[in-house]
Amino acid sequence: MLARRDAQKDRIEMGKFVITYRDYGTPGELSTVTLPSTDINAANYDAQAAAADAVRTAMEAIMLGGVQSRSLVAWQNDTAVAPTDPFAQRETKWLVRYHETASGAKHTLEIPCADLGYLDPNANDKILMTDPDVGDFIAAFEAYVKIGGSLAVEVDEILFVGRKS
Repeated sequence: MLARRDAQKDRIEMGKFVITYRDYGTPGELSTVTLPSTDINAANYDAQAAAADAVRTAMEAIMLGGVQSRSLVAWQNDTAVAPTDPFAQRETKWLVRYHETASGAKHTLEIPCADLGYLDPNANDKILMTDPDVGDFIAAFEAYVKIGGSLAVEVDEILFVGRKS
C-alpha cells in the first residue's frame, strides 16, 4: 500500500505505521510490522502519532526485539535500540488474528521477537489474554488499526508461532 499525496494539502491517504525490529545476535536479522490506520492529515496527525506510539509501546511490552526504525507514512525515526536479550529472535513470533468489526473479514499480523514469558500456562501456544501488558496491547491495537483507512478491528487471539528464516 503506497501512501499518495492528495490534491488537498497535507493529506495522506490510507495511513500506516511501519516498525522494524532487530533480533539478538551479530549482525541481527530484521523483521517488520506494518499496521494500517485511518487517513492521516494535518487535523489528526498528532492524535494518530500518539495512537501509533501507544500501540508500539504496548506491542514492545510483549516482545523482546530491539527497534531498528519506525515510520508513520509521512515521517521516519531511525533511532535504533539494540536488543539485549538473546531470546529476541525474529523467527519467534506472535500471530495476531483479528477481524473487521463491520464485515467480520479476518486478518492476521505477525510480531517478531515474541517474549514467551507471556505464554498462557494453560494453553502453551497462546498468549495470556488476561495479562495487563497484553490487554494494553490489544486496546492500543484496536484503537489504532483501521482496515482500508476507516474500518475498525477486534483482536480474536494471539498465538505463538515459529517461522524459518
